[in-house]
Formats: sequence, structure tokens, C-alpha cells
Amino acid sequence: MQSIAQQKTNADSSVSKFTLAGVYSGENIYVQNPFADDTYRSYCTDSVVVNGKRCIINFNQSAYKINLDSIVKIKGTDITIIIYHKKLCRPHVLIPMAFPPPRSKVEFTSFEIDTTGHVHFTTRNEPKGNRPPFNIEQLRGNAWRTILTIPQKWEVENTYDTMVALTSGVNKFRLSEMMYEKMGKISTVESGISPINCSIDASMNCIVCSDTNYFEIQTSTNFKLTSGYEKNIDISFIKNGSYILLYEDQLMLFDIKRRKNKKWML
Repeated sequence: MQSIAQQKTNADSSVSKFTLAGVYSGENIYVQNPFADDTYRSYCTDSVVVNGKRCIINFNQSAYKINLDSIVKIKGTDITIIIYHKKLCRPHVLIPMAFPPPRSKVEFTSFEIDTTGHVHFTTRNEPKGNRPPFNIEQLRGNAWRTILTIPQKWEVENTYDTMVALTSGVNKFRLSEMMYEKMGKISTVESGISPINCSIDASMNCIVCSDTNYFEIQTSTNFKLTSGYEKNIDISFIKNGSYILLYEDQLMLFDIKRRKNKKWML
């Protein structure tokens, strides 16, 4: 976060201001708002302006929130916040990481994945600025799911090598830059891995798969109950109801009906 020096609004005014400049990261700003003086009759902040727009906020309280998401819709947008306050006090911005400095713009110059799961990509960065981590996402169950988070390097031109676990058939991956949602080139690779099959074993209270793989179990409303890398997936803790098993690029719907004798039925 960058803070421009505190200054009076004019020579005779009793109001001062300070300015914050940065980029929108998808988070809001919280401000501690002390009393204006020893009388404890009024609070410090007079008004807040974001990108030229005055915010409607109740300043008659010890802390308040600046709702950036009501003004700025796109992450990475430049933001200027001006906080006007009485000159004998100064508000204190909380959670400054919600308003990071301008980022180092990045260009994904290459992105490749081979049939062994080896990932190789290169980037070109501006020399200065914030560099949030990269995500590597895989298309699973018709949705992009983060499988790796990689810290950015600090040279102008950078090379990255890592590994991912491939699934059977066609695998589709993409890069994204955390916080700013900077998308890179999509890479597609077809593996020679045999398809994995999963089924419920009622006597074992688990889902048995033909090999170890990444899975997610969700409710019918898409709330994730559990996930991980397993061959035998424990479902003994799941209550009666309808659920979704996501594995590889497959989606399996199943119902759990527990009888009083603890047996399971599909």
C-alpha cells in the first residue's frame, strides 16, 4: 500500500486528508476511526472519496468499512482513496494487504505439459511491482480447479518447471495469476493412462476406485464435503442424502440411504 503525505485541504481549514494509491485486489478496506479530540464527542473521519466518488458510510463509529466492491468491479483496477479527517487526529487503515501496491505486469511466453506430467513455462515481467503467486488449474468435471500454487520469481525473464498428476484421456490445464486473474495459455495433453472406475462398496462404507486419484465429494447444492488423493474413499461419516463424486473428468451421482442396522444401499 502506498500512502501519500498527509496535507491540509487549504490554509484555513481544520480538515486534513491522506491518500492511498494502489490496485483493487477483490478485498475491502477496514479503517480504525478514533475520536477527533479529548472531548469524545465526535469521530475523526469526515468523508471518504474513492476514484472521485464519495462513499456513503456511517463515520459515527470506532471502525468502518470502505466497500470497494460497490465501486470497482475488475481486479487489478487502479484505485485512489482519499480520507478526509479532522486535523488533530488520523484514521488508521486496517488490513493493508487488502490494498496491495501495483503489480508487475506479466506475460506468459510459453506453457507446455508433456505426457509424463512435467510442466514447463516461461514469463516476462516488468522489473518493479507486486508479484502474487501463479495457480495451475485443471479442467475437471466441467470446472477449472486449482491443483498447484507457485510463487513468482523476481527476474525480468523467468523459467518454471514442476510436475502435475495426469488423468486418463485428454488433460487440459491453464495458468492464472492469483489476485489479478491473469490468464495464461491453455495447454492440452493426452495421457496413456487407463480410465479409472469408481463404485460404492456398501459393506465397507467407502467408494472403491481402480487406482489412486484426486476426488471431491459435494452435496447436491455443490458444497464440498471432502477431497484428497485416495483409492478407497471413506464415506462412513456422510449422512443420508444425494451427493456428487468428482474424479478425473468424471461426475458420478449417488444416494446414501442408511438403515438402522447400519447397512448402506444405493
